[in-house]
Amino acid sequence: MKLVEDWQRAWRWYSMWAFSAIGIISGGSGILVHLTPAMLGAKVLFMPTWTWAEVVASIVAFLAITGGVGRLISQEPEVDIEVSA
Repeated sequence: MKLVEDWQRAWRWYSMWAFSAIGIISGGSGILVHLTPAMLGAKVLFMPTWTWAEVVASIVAFLAITGGVGRLISQEPEVDIEVSA
């Protein structure tokens, strides 16, 4: 296993933020641990066909997909310098 060249700057990458958010939401002592089944089963006011469990699952899925995509694309901003004479 070999680390990427700029592993010291990994905390700046979107993918790391996304995977950390997943851990905070659904990890061992994450947010979901503190919610009761009644809370997760409650209907969402602005989307009455969804429950809060479905919203949380959708957020986690979105973060996982975009975090995976973030690992595949370059996360370094392109430097575009124009020199005018």
